[in-house]
Amino acid sequence: MYLMDYVRAYGSVPRTAEPYNEVDMLAFASLSYLALDGIVSDRVSGEDRTMREVAAAYREQMEGDSNPPGLFIPRDFIDILIEMEHAPRYNDLRVFGFRSEWSLEQEKQFAALGLETPDGSMILSFAGTDDTMLGWKEDLNLAVNGTIASQPTAVAYVDEVLKNRPGYFTMCGFSKGGHLAVYAPANCVAPERLLRVYDFDGPGFRDDFLASDGFLKIKDRCLLIAPRYSAVSRMLNNVPLYAVTRGTRRGLYQHYSNRWIIEGARFVREPDFAPGAKLFHEEFMKLLSDTPVEHRQLAMDTVFDITMETGVNSLTEVWKDRRKHVPEMLSAVKRLPRTERDIVFPFLKRMLRITMKYYGGKR
Repeated sequence: MYLMDYVRAYGSVPRTAEPYNEVDMLAFASLSYLALDGIVSDRVSGEDRTMREVAAAYREQMEGDSNPPGLFIPRDFIDILIEMEHAPRYNDLRVFGFRSEWSLEQEKQFAALGLETPDGSMILSFAGTDDTMLGWKEDLNLAVNGTIASQPTAVAYVDEVLKNRPGYFTMCGFSKGGHLAVYAPANCVAPERLLRVYDFDGPGFRDDFLASDGFLKIKDRCLLIAPRYSAVSRMLNNVPLYAVTRGTRRGLYQHYSNRWIIEGARFVREPDFAPGAKLFHEEFMKLLSDTPVEHRQLAMDTVFDITMETGVNSLTEVWKDRRKHVPEMLSAVKRLPRTERDIVFPFLKRMLRITMKYYGGKR
């Protein structure tokens, strides 16, 4: 059983019989990826809508559009919301505070959504990387430097919710959203109200964050769930409490959470991460320690600038017309000044070598 199967199968199961669990939290984490502007208010109080109303409005908005939101956003994310319209387990949830922020200057791509359960507790969902090149640039910044513009935005969002709504809260997020779901409550105004954090294959953190008082106060409430051959969660160091799950995809594609295997109301567990995933982590961390921060940043900025020179804004655009765009990008690389090439090429080459070494074949 996969995530979509679970939402269908458990949609009629009362919360009293099966409280919201880790699988539900992944379903909620997927909702913040969707374009809910105009359907859900950006206010965190006073303009809630039921999940039934939100799903119905989104379904009408999507009428006749069979395309997924982007190359890396599964169609399942849409189907999950549509399924919740008539599912008693979900359709009376109160939905609020949808935010979607995109800033080229700040290199920020951020989205969040709030849910309130009938008992008054809240579930706050952070989206991961969308299909835009800007979103992937922010991911690269996180992987090599550990800091991104969305981090303070995530903290501000949680603080605003906690100042305007009573009750305890649970955090959830997939990929970059999982990282933010840990980061925000560690720095928020009321960490004592936190119940649990569900971090689904989110990138890790710098050591200074993991040693901070804020994180140490919540670390026992943070659970990372990631596939056996995860690459994303092996970037930097991660939370100490984790569960490894099984997926049907191979290599890097195990990151697709809609193909993680579920039995009952729980993800199937593996004993630990694969040896190759652990070795990738070791070599990736060695690469970072060997490379000055300013050189890492130059490499990421160069990749982004070259991509933007081609005029594409999303990975879907690159993939659909790759015979045109890939040669354009290679030509742009050749035009770099030699001083930049001597810094950028060794770092990118080594990163690519490490990735291909452990994820280039079928795993």
